[in-house]
Amino acid sequence: MKRIEDVEALISDLRPAAVSRSLLDKVAADLDMDAQWMKPTSTSANRAKSKLWWQPMTWSAIGAAAAVVAMLVMPARQAPQSESTAQSTKTSAPAALDAKRMLSVSTTREVLSAEDQGIRYNAQNQPEQHLKVHGVERRIWIDPRDGSQYLIEIPIEDRMVLPADFQ
Repeated sequence: MKRIEDVEALISDLRPAAVSRSLLDKVAADLDMDAQWMKPTSTSANRAKSKLWWQPMTWSAIGAAAAVVAMLVMPARQAPQSESTAQSTKTSAPAALDAKRMLSVSTTREVLSAEDQGIRYNAQNQPEQHLKVHGVERRIWIDPRDGSQYLIEIPIEDRMVLPADFQ
């Protein structure tokens, strides 16, 4: 078996082989191709880049024009009634509405806020917590003759008394 010093001497004498001429030519060709892609070849490329903002603007203009044409072609919706005609319909509405024919659909109650009014003692000297609750009650009816829907919103203010426990 050879000694370690002999192996180290053999390794230190080793030198890498020279790069082949074909590999050098391929690397040079690739670098030239990359350099060509990086540099602008003509002014037409610069003009195309400078006009890139026109394309989205053109599509936006076409969309706006289509919207204007659609608004012009579609029939106009009726404007809200004036106050005088609204008052005349209000006076004649109770005669036209028949409460017996209306169908009650739903009644909902929404609590908007609750106000704590503190703890008080009742006649039996028991503690009670008093609350004031603000909310809205919505009642909905449907007229089965024409399917019209009537919604009434009623503001509510309830006072609640809850038993208080100090445990």
